[in-house]
Amino acid sequence: MRHRYLMLGLALALCTGVIFAQQRGPKALVVEPRFDMGYMPQGAKVAHTFWVNNIGTDSLRIHSVQVSCGCTKTTNPTGAIAVNDSVPIEVVFDIGTRRKSQNKTVNVSCNDPISSSLELAFSGYVHEDKESIGPVKITKNEKLDLTNADFGKTVMVEFENRTNGEILPRAIIWPTEVLSLEMPKAAIPPNGIGKILVRIKSAPPQKNYTKSFTIEFNDASKSRYTIPVRVSESLSSAKANLQKGS
Repeated sequence: MRHRYLMLGLALALCTGVIFAQQRGPKALVVEPRFDMGYMPQGAKVAHTFWVNNIGTDSLRIHSVQVSCGCTKTTNPTGAIAVNDSVPIEVVFDIGTRRKSQNKTVNVSCNDPISSSLELAFSGYVHEDKESIGPVKITKNEKLDLTNADFGKTVMVEFENRTNGEILPRAIIWPTEVLSLEMPKAAIPPNGIGKILVRIKSAPPQKNYTKSFTIEFNDASKSRYTIPVRVSESLSSAKANLQKGS
């Protein structure tokens, strides 16, 4: 994933003439500084990772990462980012009881001599449980609350096509280190039910892991839906760790 974003960044820079005439010193580039999460369920947390690439000629350093709202948490990379390397900035949005359209920003301060301040942003629409939204209704597992007992299992996300034509989803982004997605192979007719298979591959790198994945449908509006993913310890594992003193 990291190398894919870096290559995209380099390709974009070449196409727009950013590298040559090349800026001397560090040069920060975020290929996709704005991300649309689409429809999000109320009472959950969603996450997105932005990648900051260094396409300059010297090491890039991030001084600070500041959010526009206390509902948003981020990582703050430390250390030097080598030339042609990149670092992730993960943003976790605690939706809580918020409703309707949401727009949040993250300001990144760095030692790029030309653009020392970068603005990252994400948006989406928070829907309530019984609210009718968009061309699709997630009828099963609009939030995935998992434990480590679910590793190796397959979870099914079901959706209903509320449009007058056939639709098909595609995966936009997902946490590849923990899960894989299998989209329907055939288009879903009007009023039909589609199924997305979510395979839980392995244990997350930390406890109380919070991520999400975003899918997009091929309706006229290219509607997006973000499914929160939370992985916590099972009760049996928590008891075992407590007995071990871990």
